[in-house]
Amino acid sequence: MLRLKWKLTGTYLVLAGFALFLAGAGLTVETKGQLDTQLVAILLTSLVLTLPLAYFLARNLNNRVDELRRRTKSLVSDMESPKGLLERSDELGELSENVYLLSRRLQSKIREVSRESNKTVAILASMLEGVAVLDHIGRIVMLNRSASTMLSLREDEVKNRYLTDLIRDPGLGENVRSVLDKGEALEHEFAFSGRILRVLMSPVSAAQGVNGAVAVFQDLTEMRNLEQLRTEFVANVSHELRTPLTSIKGFVETLLDGAAEDPRVRERFLNIIYDETRRLQRLIEDLLALSHLEAKRRTEVGITTAAAAYDRVAEVLDKLARAKPVELSVEMSQDLPEVEMGEELLSQVFLNLLENGIKYTSPGGKVWLKVECDGSGIYIEIGDTGPGIPQDSLPRIFERFYRVDRARSREMGGTGLGLSIVKHIVEQVRGRLQVQSEVGEGTVFTVWVPARTCQNNLAEDDGETDDRGEEKTR
Repeated sequence: MLRLKWKLTGTYLVLAGFALFLAGAGLTVETKGQLDTQLVAILLTSLVLTLPLAYFLARNLNNRVDELRRRTKSLVSDMESPKGLLERSDELGELSENVYLLSRRLQSKIREVSRESNKTVAILASMLEGVAVLDHIGRIVMLNRSASTMLSLREDEVKNRYLTDLIRDPGLGENVRSVLDKGEALEHEFAFSGRILRVLMSPVSAAQGVNGAVAVFQDLTEMRNLEQLRTEFVANVSHELRTPLTSIKGFVETLLDGAAEDPRVRERFLNIIYDETRRLQRLIEDLLALSHLEAKRRTEVGITTAAAAYDRVAEVLDKLARAKPVELSVEMSQDLPEVEMGEELLSQVFLNLLENGIKYTSPGGKVWLKVECDGSGIYIEIGDTGPGIPQDSLPRIFERFYRVDRARSREMGGTGLGLSIVKHIVEQVRGRLQVQSEVGEGTVFTVWVPARTCQNNLAEDDGETDDRGEEKTR
């Protein structure tokens, strides 16, 4: 590349030569062709003498421009502020200062844009909603972490691919086209990979029209499942309340129609009404207990012992066992530690599980309770020799109002909420609840709840000793 100094020197020579040519031509005309040789020599000597000066000035100017070019090269390559620019009071000095100020301002803007970009990326990455940015023809430009999880896609795999190619849903494709073509904000709900997703799409508008769209995905699977559970719960509660109310209403109407005149009929009907009223009361109490457990915080859980909790319900259980009759066996160590559960809650666990065992065990059968310490908590085993539970029903027995045998459960006065209450109580204290059952062999529930450090673990049973605890048979 021809250097600037040579360009300037060459320009000087051309202009100077042209000026001398014009001067010589004028003198020739004026002297009628007789040009003094001495004058020509003077002109040529002036040209030769001024040539170094022109070269020096051109080189100086070239050096300053070259320095400016070299110093501003960093601004173009890595956006660093140019250092060591020439500080002169002429036009080139002013140009250098302007370039420096421009670079500083440009760097400031770049840092600001970078901070905002990083902030935006951080916000998008931390959002629970999935976000996808589309270009003007529906290709994915950006996908955040939540969207990648929801759609089971990786961002590096989907860039510049069409959203409608990745999610095969006709409604979604129509909505994407409407957003990009008409600039309308739309909402669409669809099923994808076993999930229920809702997408809110908004156009990204510019002066020339819509040049993209932002799609926000929300996972509605849990919400829809909760809505389904709520619907089923309301239906079950309505059914459970309607059955005894219908029975009560029918018998009351019969009594009002004249049946009350017969003492035996009146007594039988009133006993039925009383039993149905108690059934309603138990149902309402269980619903309130379940609601209270769901709303109660762990910080409200108290401290108690297994013996104190069982003594609270022992009389009721003894009465039920004798009335059946079934054998009720209780084996509980005397040195059990305190458990991190309120006395009322633990007594409900004992009552619900043992009452179920007594109800479903045939007369002459056996129901047992065994409580031991396993080092970090207490281990509760409640079993019976009842009819057992089919394997396909085991995963659902802790659901509200689920009954293996609905007719038999209602006949025995069950509300269908007892096991659900036990499950909530155990989960509230971060315990564990398991069940094992075989049809015709019986059922065994095992509960583990955290406790304070066990002072003495149970030893092997070597007979009937005081420190082993007491074994009761009722």
